[in-house]
Amino acid sequence: MLVKTIKAYWNLTWNFLCRLREMKSNPDPFGIELGTSSIDDAMRILMTQTKVEEGGVNAYSEGLMLKSNGDGLQIENLREITFIFDKEEKFCALLLVFKKEIMNHAFRNLLNILRKKYEVEEICCPPVGTAYARLGFGGCTIELDSPHFSSFLELRYATKSFMKQFMLMNNFENVSQKPYRDQPY
Repeated sequence: MLVKTIKAYWNLTWNFLCRLREMKSNPDPFGIELGTSSIDDAMRILMTQTKVEEGGVNAYSEGLMLKSNGDGLQIENLREITFIFDKEEKFCALLLVFKKEIMNHAFRNLLNILRKKYEVEEICCPPVGTAYARLGFGGCTIELDSPHFSSFLELRYATKSFMKQFMLMNNFENVSQKPYRDQPY
């Protein structure tokens, strides 16, 4: 009887640990987890979904970038995707550019999807003007930015370490006096 109880307890514990291992501690857009996935992991996943090409070296992370126009992903109004990696070839940031719709419907739709998954930290969504939202999850920041006179909106995912480097470099190179959210990655 004691042996059966121990085996049952062990199976329950093992199942819990297996499920815990499957849970992500950071966002994983397109199945690529920020902060942990490598360039090879990303290429293996992306090559089955869309055409990807090298996009140079990122000024903030000093790592490689992969770019795509998003063909094959079947995401409405998506114009461009940039995957950013750090020096250790870990996925540290993602930039998605969407064509904006009239009346910021795309912003509101994306925000509704994001707020179901991530914790809202800041929202500014006036009827007219720049709309902005910042959300958090694990060690990452998610930003949705729809500048007023732009025909595009951006969805940005970044690890806290990438954001720290981004902020340090923009404060150090503070040429334009713009808030950080108006600076592209």
